Amino acid sequence: MADKVHYSRFCPTLEDTNTEAVFDGYYLVSTSSFVPVPHEHWDPAIYDGLERVARFGNVAVLRGRWVAPVVRAYSLRGHVLEAIYKNPAPDWELIATKLGEIQQALPWSESTAILLGNAHLKLGRATEATQAYEHALGEMEAADPARADLEQQLARLRAGEAPAAIQPLRSDLLE
Repeated sequence: MADKVHYSRFCPTLEDTNTEAVFDGYYLVSTSSFVPVPHEHWDPAIYDGLERVARFGNVAVLRGRWVAPVVRAYSLRGHVLEAIYKNPAPDWELIATKLGEIQQALPWSESTAILLGNAHLKLGRATEATQAYEHALGEMEAADPARADLEQQLARLRAGEAPAAIQPLRSDLLE
């Protein structure tokens, strides 16, 4: 059966223009996705409105028109990570734009905000980098081990250090 299923990402490329995050079709969903995971901001209500048409073991087949900005954001963030860490000359302007779209869908994601701050550093935008890092700090747990590095990054920016002299923070999404 698997060889007859056409798989595609919700965002085919980093240049994705489906900002409304509207999808039509069939979706293969692990049944574990129907369990809420509040500490990871996962709510299975995201599937409300889709019709369950089949189940094969631990996979449900859903069908319908799906407005899913969160799902698009996760897919798009995968492309962003590839563009940053696999491309020797990333398009930082495009990356910053796409990270802004992702942050709208995942406002609680300090990881996304840190990546956005890094992109603004690369573009020489100290004010925007500071805003993104402050957002990350506001979303971050008090005991997060990356908190000290983030606070140091903010201190350097607030002291007026040039963005080009500041190294981007490492993304926890690589772990």
